[in-house]
Amino acid sequence: MLALDALLERLPDALVGDLARKRLRLVGDRLPDALSRRIGLEARLGDDATVDLLLLVASPRELGVLAGADAVIALDPALALQPEWRAAARLARRSLRLIDLRSPLPPPIWLELDAAGDDGTPAAFTAAAPDPAAAIADWDVPGTVEEILRSMTDAAVPAALPARVAHVVASGLDVRQVGCFTGRPLAGVRLFCAATAPAQLPGALARAGWRGAASALADWVDVAARCADTLHLGLDVAAGEVCPGIGLEFALADAAQPHQDPRWGGLLDLLVDRGLCAPAKRDAVLGLGRAYEVRLPHLRRYRQGLHHVKVSVDESGRAAAKVYFGAYEVTGAAP
Repeated sequence: MLALDALLERLPDALVGDLARKRLRLVGDRLPDALSRRIGLEARLGDDATVDLLLLVASPRELGVLAGADAVIALDPALALQPEWRAAARLARRSLRLIDLRSPLPPPIWLELDAAGDDGTPAAFTAAAPDPAAAIADWDVPGTVEEILRSMTDAAVPAALPARVAHVVASGLDVRQVGCFTGRPLAGVRLFCAATAPAQLPGALARAGWRGAASALADWVDVAARCADTLHLGLDVAAGEVCPGIGLEFALADAAQPHQDPRWGGLLDLLVDRGLCAPAKRDAVLGLGRAYEVRLPHLRRYRQGLHHVKVSVDESGRAAAKVYFGAYEVTGAAP
């Protein structure tokens, strides 16, 4: 994937080291540049040097490539035969049907590829409800999640899993997206919830059956109030429980970059002070936000930048941090 190579050449070593670059290129070399309009990277901010790859598959052409329906561009045949990629192809065909039916449900799919593994098999994330969520009252989120799970596997979906999702929805949590791990789709899902009313989160999570570290959650929600414009939660939901770990995603409005909004620096400094971010990685993240041009073979323009920071809190309250960044293609005059 030439667009990935071009991005990696422009990133500091402190954020994406040599081994991570090699692993990312091994994964990217098996994927067509038709899927490179938006490239994301997920880096741990602590001592772990692992960096994973994310690709947004959104347009009919991109979805067609993933679905195996494009007349010109195809996935590597060895990938297309893997069960995990076949599951992603089925999900892409579902998204193409949503487009044909003019469904209010957004069709894009994020693929997350574990670059530390040997095979780069994808996890898939897509919409569980229309955006904005208020566009359609009482949207059937549990039914949508069940439909996505059916797309991801040939096996019967256990009734307990969508029932547990329904319980989360009934708690008042604003579920926006669902994530499936293609190698084990029936083991559970990850629900991404918008924290539109942070003060109400403790009660909603308790009603949902979450039994995690409430005091640690309250602390990080307070951090979000000072350092972010939006807060999203990631909950892992299995058939029998809402898992006690939780992910909190901090973002700023209008994709503001570190040089545009000092709150990014304040958040990263706090993470350094708490031992969750290496100082060199903080400095590297603060340097993100540039535009560049590259010939692949035609001239393409990209904007590189920071998307969000995620803090994961385990059941004991212990935290770890990641940063999500990358590049997206822009059209028109040079940015």
